Amino acid sequence: MKKVLLALTVFILVFSMAGCGTKKSTKREETKQYSVEGTDLVYKLPKSWKSMEEEAEGAFQKEERGKVVVTFQVETVDLPNLDINKKENLDAYLKSVKANNPYYKSNLKAKAKTVNDLKGQYISFDAENDNGEMKYQGFLFNIDGKLIALSMFYQDSEYKKQFEDILTSIKVED
Repeated sequence: MKKVLLALTVFILVFSMAGCGTKKSTKREETKQYSVEGTDLVYKLPKSWKSMEEEAEGAFQKEERGKVVVTFQVETVDLPNLDINKKENLDAYLKSVKANNPYYKSNLKAKAKTVNDLKGQYISFDAENDNGEMKYQGFLFNIDGKLIALSMFYQDSEYKKQFEDILTSIKVED
Protein backbone atom coordinates (compact mmCIF):
# COMPACT_ATOMS: atom_id res chain seq x y z
CA MET A 1 0.00 0.00 0.00
CA LYS A 2 2.85 2.37 0.87
CA LYS A 3 4.46 1.67 -2.51
CA VAL A 4 1.19 2.50 -4.32
CA LEU A 5 0.80 5.79 -2.39
CA LEU A 6 4.44 6.64 -3.02
CA ALA A 7 4.05 5.88 -6.73
CA LEU A 8 0.89 8.04 -6.95
CA THR A 9 2.61 10.89 -5.12
CA VAL A 10 5.60 10.73 -7.46
CA PHE A 11 3.26 10.53 -10.47
CA ILE A 12 1.32 13.62 -9.34
CA LEU A 13 4.50 15.57 -8.56
CA VAL A 14 6.11 14.72 -11.91
CA PHE A 15 3.07 15.69 -13.97
CA SER A 16 2.28 18.81 -11.97
CA MET A 17 5.83 20.03 -12.51
CA ALA A 18 5.93 19.05 -16.19
CA GLY A 19 4.09 22.21 -17.22
CA CYS A 20 6.04 24.59 -15.00
CA GLY A 21 7.76 27.24 -17.06
CA THR A 22 6.60 25.88 -20.39
CA LYS A 23 3.35 27.80 -20.79
CA LYS A 24 3.43 31.22 -22.36
CA SER A 25 1.43 33.86 -20.63
CA THR A 26 -2.04 34.21 -22.06
CA LYS A 27 -2.54 37.49 -20.25
CA ARG A 28 -3.28 40.22 -22.74
CA GLU A 29 -1.17 43.35 -22.69
CA GLU A 30 -2.79 46.71 -22.22
CA THR A 31 -3.32 48.46 -25.55
CA LYS A 32 -3.24 52.01 -26.79
CA GLN A 33 -5.37 53.36 -29.63
CA TYR A 34 -3.76 55.04 -32.64
CA SER A 35 -5.25 56.72 -35.67
CA VAL A 36 -4.24 56.45 -39.32
CA GLU A 37 -3.34 59.93 -40.51
CA GLY A 38 -5.66 61.36 -43.16
CA THR A 39 -8.43 58.84 -42.44
CA ASP A 40 -11.08 58.08 -39.81
CA LEU A 41 -9.44 54.71 -39.06
CA VAL A 42 -8.20 53.73 -35.60
CA TYR A 43 -6.45 50.59 -34.36
CA LYS A 44 -4.93 49.32 -31.12
CA LEU A 45 -1.39 48.14 -30.34
CA PRO A 46 0.16 46.79 -27.15
CA LYS A 47 1.51 49.64 -25.02
CA SER A 48 4.91 47.93 -24.81
CA TRP A 49 5.52 48.54 -28.52
CA LYS A 50 7.65 51.66 -28.97
CA SER A 51 6.97 54.26 -31.64
CA MET A 52 9.63 54.79 -34.31
CA GLU A 53 8.11 58.08 -35.52
CA GLU A 54 11.54 59.65 -36.08
CA GLU A 55 12.40 56.89 -38.57
CA ALA A 56 9.02 56.10 -40.14
CA GLU A 57 5.55 57.44 -39.46
CA GLY A 58 3.15 54.83 -38.12
CA ALA A 59 5.97 52.41 -37.27
CA PHE A 60 6.40 50.56 -33.98
CA GLN A 61 8.81 47.97 -32.60
CA LYS A 62 9.06 45.73 -29.59
CA GLU A 63 12.39 44.67 -28.17
CA GLU A 64 13.19 41.82 -25.82
CA ARG A 65 16.66 41.37 -24.38
CA GLY A 66 18.02 44.09 -26.66
CA LYS A 67 16.72 42.40 -29.83
CA VAL A 68 13.83 43.60 -32.01
CA VAL A 69 11.23 40.83 -32.01
CA VAL A 70 8.44 42.54 -33.93
CA THR A 71 8.11 45.54 -36.25
CA PHE A 72 4.68 46.91 -37.16
CA GLN A 73 3.87 49.71 -39.60
CA VAL A 74 0.85 51.42 -41.13
CA GLU A 75 1.41 53.01 -44.54
CA THR A 76 -1.06 55.20 -46.42
CA VAL A 77 -0.77 56.03 -50.13
CA ASP A 78 -3.16 58.25 -52.10
CA LEU A 79 -4.28 56.01 -54.96
CA PRO A 80 -7.87 56.98 -55.76
CA ASN A 81 -8.15 54.75 -58.84
CA LEU A 82 -6.44 51.63 -57.53
CA ASP A 83 -8.60 48.88 -56.04
CA ILE A 84 -6.30 46.28 -54.42
CA ASN A 85 -9.11 43.71 -54.72
CA LYS A 86 -8.96 43.75 -58.54
CA LYS A 87 -6.87 40.87 -59.84
CA GLU A 88 -4.58 42.96 -62.05
CA ASN A 89 -3.78 45.40 -59.21
CA LEU A 90 -3.15 42.60 -56.72
CA ASP A 91 -0.94 40.74 -59.22
CA ALA A 92 1.09 43.91 -59.84
CA TYR A 93 1.48 44.43 -56.09
CA LEU A 94 2.65 40.84 -55.53
CA LYS A 95 5.12 41.11 -58.41
CA SER A 96 6.46 44.30 -56.84
CA VAL A 97 6.90 42.57 -53.46
CA LYS A 98 9.03 39.85 -55.06
CA ALA A 99 11.10 42.34 -57.04
CA ASN A 100 11.49 45.21 -54.57
CA ASN A 101 11.10 44.04 -50.97
CA PRO A 102 14.64 43.51 -49.66
CA TYR A 103 13.39 41.10 -46.98
CA TYR A 104 11.31 38.85 -49.27
CA LYS A 105 12.54 35.25 -49.33
CA SER A 106 9.72 32.93 -50.46
CA ASN A 107 6.19 31.61 -50.04
CA LEU A 108 4.26 34.75 -51.07
CA LYS A 109 0.51 34.32 -50.60
CA ALA A 110 -2.52 36.59 -50.93
CA LYS A 111 -6.03 35.87 -49.75
CA ALA A 112 -9.17 38.03 -49.85
CA LYS A 113 -10.18 38.99 -46.32
CA THR A 114 -12.82 41.22 -44.76
CA VAL A 115 -12.03 42.85 -41.43
CA ASN A 116 -14.78 44.89 -39.78
CA ASP A 117 -16.44 45.59 -43.17
CA LEU A 118 -13.10 46.54 -44.77
CA LYS A 119 -12.53 44.31 -47.82
CA GLY A 120 -8.90 43.78 -48.64
CA GLN A 121 -6.05 41.36 -49.18
CA TYR A 122 -4.20 39.40 -46.51
CA ILE A 123 -0.58 39.02 -47.63
CA SER A 124 2.03 36.73 -46.10
CA PHE A 125 5.53 35.59 -46.96
CA ASP A 126 8.74 34.24 -45.51
CA ALA A 127 11.37 36.91 -45.05
CA GLU A 128 14.96 37.25 -43.94
CA ASN A 129 17.24 40.02 -42.70
CA ASP A 130 20.57 40.26 -40.87
CA ASN A 131 18.95 38.79 -37.73
CA GLY A 132 17.70 35.68 -39.52
CA GLU A 133 14.44 34.28 -40.82
CA MET A 134 11.16 36.12 -40.17
CA LYS A 135 7.53 36.03 -41.15
CA TYR A 136 5.61 38.85 -42.78
CA GLN A 137 1.89 39.48 -42.48
CA GLY A 138 0.03 42.36 -44.05
CA PHE A 139 -3.49 43.55 -44.68
CA LEU A 140 -4.08 45.93 -47.60
CA PHE A 141 -7.37 47.67 -48.24
CA ASN A 142 -8.81 50.78 -49.86
CA ILE A 143 -10.66 53.55 -48.07
CA ASP A 144 -11.41 57.13 -49.11
CA GLY A 145 -9.17 57.00 -52.21
CA LYS A 146 -6.22 55.65 -50.25
CA LEU A 147 -4.46 52.31 -50.11
CA ILE A 148 -3.79 51.38 -46.48
CA ALA A 149 -1.24 48.71 -45.60
CA LEU A 150 -0.88 47.33 -42.08
CA SER A 151 2.21 45.17 -41.99
CA MET A 152 4.26 43.25 -39.47
CA PHE A 153 7.57 41.36 -39.46
CA TYR A 154 8.26 38.94 -36.61
CA GLN A 155 10.41 35.96 -35.68
CA ASP A 156 8.36 34.48 -32.83
CA SER A 157 5.11 32.86 -33.97
CA GLU A 158 3.21 34.23 -30.96
CA TYR A 159 3.04 37.53 -32.85
CA LYS A 160 0.89 36.00 -35.58
CA LYS A 161 -2.00 36.02 -33.09
CA GLN A 162 -1.20 39.60 -32.07
CA PHE A 163 -1.47 40.67 -35.71
CA GLU A 164 -4.97 39.21 -35.81
CA ASP A 165 -5.79 41.12 -32.61
CA ILE A 166 -4.60 44.35 -34.24
CA LEU A 167 -6.73 43.67 -37.31
CA THR A 168 -9.86 43.05 -35.26
CA SER A 169 -9.27 46.35 -33.46
CA ILE A 170 -9.48 48.39 -36.72
CA LYS A 171 -12.56 50.54 -36.95
CA VAL A 172 -13.82 53.62 -38.71
CA GLU A 173 -14.69 56.31 -36.20
CA ASP A 174 -17.86 58.31 -36.77
